[in-house]
Amino acid sequence: MIALPEKLSAETLDRFERAIDRVSGPALVLRGACRGMDLEAYVDGDPAPALARYAALLRTIRECPMPSIAAIDGEMIGGGLGIAASCDVVIATPRTTFALPEALFGLFPGVVVPSLLHRMSPHAVHLLAMLGTARGVEWAQANGLVDEASDDLERSIARWSRSLGRVDARRVVELREWTCIAGSDFEQGAERSARAFAEPRVREITRAFLRDGEAPWLR
Repeated sequence: MIALPEKLSAETLDRFERAIDRVSGPALVLRGACRGMDLEAYVDGDPAPALARYAALLRTIRECPMPSIAAIDGEMIGGGLGIAASCDVVIATPRTTFALPEALFGLFPGVVVPSLLHRMSPHAVHLLAMLGTARGVEWAQANGLVDEASDDLERSIARWSRSLGRVDARRVVELREWTCIAGSDFEQGAERSARAFAEPRVREITRAFLRDGEAPWLR
């Protein structure tokens, strides 16, 4: 079981991907919550390398040769949604929330959207990105982002691991490729996201958020 990084930076992405590479067993289990990109680390720098690494991370999850489970408890924001949606199964506690606020900063969620489109309708993803506000587990389950709402993550993880473990290991990746978007647009999305982040107005909004704590979705 691997803990999700609270925020995504070059350092946390590197540690997280190395931890995934070391996993062996019936299932890859990612647990916790992730608030997306560490904005403070990139507001004055170049986010392109980290976005490319994030795209590579999602591809690693999509191409993992064992079933994957995201067991979520807390705030899932931006890039955190992409990690969860890239897994075969998403379990979430009733207190978990999901938000995709990038567009409110002027950013572009180019890497996250391909994973969300595997699970959700294009219109649901569109509204999630346009509104930017947090949605609860009931909404996420109704729209395909969450497979099970559970107060007992340990029990749910065990049950899903047993069920998914029955699949022939040789078929895991093939089934993903045959039934869903495997992430062919992750890299292109990373490039578009980096271009948006480089815009002066976007950096200005992001700095104001980091300085004053005024979230764009609360204005």
